Formats: sequence, structure tokens, C-alpha cells
Amino acid sequence: MGKGDQKSKRGKIIRGTYGVRRRKKVKKAVFIPAPKVAPVIPTHVSLTEVKVKPEKIVVKTAKPKTAPVVPAPAPVTEVKAEPEKVAVKTTRPKVAPKTTAKPEVKKTAETKKTEEVKKTEVKTVKPSVKKTEAVAKPAAKKVAAAKPAAKKAEAAAKPAAKKVAVAKPAAKKAEAAAKPSAKKAEAAAKPAAKKTEAAAKPPVKAKKPAARKK
Repeated sequence: MGKGDQKSKRGKIIRGTYGVRRRKKVKKAVFIPAPKVAPVIPTHVSLTEVKVKPEKIVVKTAKPKTAPVVPAPAPVTEVKAEPEKVAVKTTRPKVAPKTTAKPEVKKTAETKKTEEVKKTEVKTVKPSVKKTEAVAKPAAKKVAAAKPAAKKAEAAAKPAAKKVAVAKPAAKKAEAAAKPSAKKAEAAAKPAAKKTEAAAKPPVKAKKPAARKK
């Protein structure tokens, strides 16, 4: 707001306008002083001559106004005024609004055939869907009825599985105890088996010496 606003004092000073915030300066009035009157001598004063100097009364007289100098009238040149062209507004004829609706397409024989085929397909599909639904519903009911039996079988099988899990550690212990005795029996049986094999084999014939070359 460097130059002020239209209603502010700063704005009025910059624009050179006057308003409520900036009043016009009133010209001061010229006061003419009244003539001084001679002093009145009271009666009780002695009747001696008192010389009173008359005061000079200065009366301000207005200066005679000089007649303003009127310049000589300049020669008037005739100016031909051209007639102004009057613009005549012409109203444009109203154009009918364009319709965005697509024109109706005339149905040909092919389109009629395709529509009939679609209708027949819909009619044939609906009964087949109903038949499949009718077949599927009883099967779904049977599955729902079989679920409780399956749950019972699972519940009965769980204790047996727990018993088997309990029996596994005992079986492992028995296997671990039986392994050393089995190894000992195998080690004792191997030498006897070797002896029997050696006795069963036929004696090997000695090789004849090769003939010397002459």
C-alpha cells in the first residue's frame, strides 16, 4: 500500500482528490479593522486642556481591478461533419439444435434371423440349466448327509492312531536290543560257513610243467 487506497488519506494526496479523509483547504477571510474612537474623559477630572493627538486611521482600500485581457477570436474554420455510420444489428436465424440420438437402423432379414437365434438359444439354455441344478441338488444333499459319518469315523480312528504312536517307542527299543545278538550270531556263523564251503570245493589239480623246446 505504497500509494495508498482510494479512500485513504495517502491515496487522496497521490491522486490529488478530496474526500472525507482529506478536506479542501478553506480560504481564510480578510478582516478589516474597525476605526479607533477617541478616549472619553471622565467628569471628575480637572478641566485642564488635554491635548490628544488624533490617531491616524488607516483605511485599506481595495485596488482597482484591471479588466482581463480577452484574446482575439481565432478564425473559425468550417468543419464538415461526416454522418456517423449507424451499425444495424441483424438477428441471426435460429438453427434447430442438433440431435445426438442415433437414427433408427432398419432391421434387415439377417439381423432378424440373428435375433431369433439368440432368443431360441436363451430358451434352450434355461431348461438345461434347471435340469443340471435339479440333478446337482440331491448329490449335494447326499454329500452333506455323509459328512457326519465321516467325522465319526475320523473320531474313532484317532484313538487307534494314538495307540500306534505309543507302541512305536517300545518296538524301537526291542529292535535296538535284538541287533547286538543278531550281529554276534552272524559273526559266529561266518567261520563255520567258510569251512563247509572249503570242504565242499574239489581239490585243484597241479599244473603240468611245459615241454622244453629243442
